[in-house]
Amino acid sequence: MRFIILILSAIVLISCSTRKEYYKFQDSSVFVKADELGSNKAAFISKYGQPINKDLKKEGNDIIESLYYLEDIKGVMVTTKMKFVNDKLVEQSNYKIDTVDKKLEELRTQLETNGRRINMLR
Repeated sequence: MRFIILILSAIVLISCSTRKEYYKFQDSSVFVKADELGSNKAAFISKYGQPINKDLKKEGNDIIESLYYLEDIKGVMVTTKMKFVNDKLVEQSNYKIDTVDKKLEELRTQLETNGRRINMLR
């Protein structure tokens, strides 16, 4: 019995302690200091990793590929677009900027809408 009380007391004390932040937000984009224009695609991916998505098209003899990278910068979701023409980086731009709160609100709305649909089907 004493053992159970000791365990419960330890759990209560641990849960009351200050919470450590295990996730550290980035202060700025990894691309803010990037001076990579003219880089080839393979070297860029080797340095920055695989993108979250890509677009691919052909215009005349040129192959145009856009790679998208997503970063969480102090709670703001930033999608950076890297445009390659024939495997050479020609443009870097901010494609989309969203706050985490906005995304959570969209998710809540979707869940509520889907919940109403499910209830109507019953």
